[in-house]
Amino acid sequence: MKRTPSPHGFTLIEVLVSVSVLALMLTILADMMTRTQDTVTNASAHATEFQEARRALDAISNTLSQATMDAVWAYRRSTTDASAIIGYDRTSDHHFILGPASDLLRRDAEAGQVVFFQAPLGKTRNQAKSRLHDLVNCCGFYIQYGSDLTERPDFLRAGQATVLNPERKRFRLMQYTQPSDDSLLYGDATRLGLNRLSNRSQALRWYQDDLATASKPLADNILALVLTPYATHAQGATTSLLPDPQYRYDSRDFQWNGLNEANKSRRHQLPPMVSVTIVVAEERSFEALVSRKGEQGAAEAVRGVLRDRFKEHDKLKVDLELVQQGLSALRLHHKVLSTMVALRGSKWISENEM
Repeated sequence: MKRTPSPHGFTLIEVLVSVSVLALMLTILADMMTRTQDTVTNASAHATEFQEARRALDAISNTLSQATMDAVWAYRRSTTDASAIIGYDRTSDHHFILGPASDLLRRDAEAGQVVFFQAPLGKTRNQAKSRLHDLVNCCGFYIQYGSDLTERPDFLRAGQATVLNPERKRFRLMQYTQPSDDSLLYGDATRLGLNRLSNRSQALRWYQDDLATASKPLADNILALVLTPYATHAQGATTSLLPDPQYRYDSRDFQWNGLNEANKSRRHQLPPMVSVTIVVAEERSFEALVSRKGEQGAAEAVRGVLRDRFKEHDKLKVDLELVQQGLSALRLHHKVLSTMVALRGSKWISENEM
């Protein structure tokens, strides 16, 4: 007699098909979750990395905007009779200098420009003076390639700690902040007295002597710092504001090169504006580059992309495009961030003598 299948159960084939479909659906769901998690992780890493760069850009803008010259009018005396006063000149104990890193740093210069100036930040070595908020500090910003070991606490600098957390060498944005107590700008015998100097190399000691000890990193993976100073140019009754074609500005250039039309309007005056551009890389892609080429190979590859760039302002757009193409060829995820900083203590007129 033929048995009729029960309407209340499933055949083995039906169960196997159901399990197969369920397994397939779970596999697809797991893959989707993994991809979503990877996307969120990568986006979070990129956002965090570039957020650090944006904070660094804000720090540059905030500090640079406070640059001060504190200039006064002083007697201009006759060269033949020191007792004869023939007019007035602007003079200051301060110095604003911006230019190529290869020119203004003694060693380890990277691509782009550096800037050094004074600002009333009120930072001192003496805690008793910590409430003197208007004390002037010598400040600056530059790029340096170096190790992170110097920034670690002592227990992470050697031994097993460096095995678990290996040393990292990166391009880093550095901020120089000299305590007011250590300034070489003021005084006479034991200080520089910049107004008496005609030797440029000696004059630049005010930031070069303690650059390493008074600097700290603001952000890692900042590959280049591009600074464009804008200066006033008077033509008759019209004053225009133009970027410097060589990315240079020196409020004391007249002391070593003599007073001329190029530096007349800059004598003891701040630039009205400075354009700040940084090229920043994402950490995970830089780490991958290090894995492929090694620490030194990765650094040299980046330097090769940046070599001979950012020397003439009229080529800035082309230089940025070529740099981005070169970094993309290295599979280095990167971003270019820019801002324009107005210096509050500057004058938008060519005022240098009376």
